[in-house]
Amino acid sequence: MDPNDPEAIRAALESGMFAPQETDAQKEALENLETLLALVEGWVEVVTARALAPHLPLAVALREMVRRRRIQGGPAEQVFARLIGLQFRPRRVREAARLWEKLGAELGDAERDAFWRHPDVVPTAAELSNPDDFLTMRRAAQEMEAEMDADLASLLDGTLGYADGAKDADAGPGDRDTDRSDDDPSDDSGA
Repeated sequence: MDPNDPEAIRAALESGMFAPQETDAQKEALENLETLLALVEGWVEVVTARALAPHLPLAVALREMVRRRRIQGGPAEQVFARLIGLQFRPRRVREAARLWEKLGAELGDAERDAFWRHPDVVPTAAELSNPDDFLTMRRAAQEMEAEMDADLASLLDGTLGYADGAKDADAGPGDRDTDRSDDDPSDDSGA
């Protein structure tokens, strides 16, 4: 490429010669960003629809209009696409809205909003793909963690039941024979 030739520079830019190569970490970061943006937009959609429903008779139609406009993509989506290569999918926002509606209905608004308190409890991309099973999967994971914590605590306390076997394994063969001979009444060597 000749740096003095503007046509050659334009052709190189259009061909993607200077486009950065995406790494796996960058792809993961883009997916996380898309998920987070979808969660925010879905939450805003649910909260706004709920706030508008008693006051605007056409709130449902307005919500549908916003969804259709989102499909076309607005200026913000175009900027994200050009700057960082983020392709925003409206399906993700619908899934997020469905998730927030379900959480609000089953847990209440305060518990629904508690999922924003820490990054570790914010729904993941995989959980967003299946919003109907979100609570079931989270509860199962919590039960498994609680069971593991209880087992670890029992193991450390020596009350798990495996502690007796561990004591026998720790004692050498000579230690066990000595213990038995002390308890054996037929042994008259000690009398």
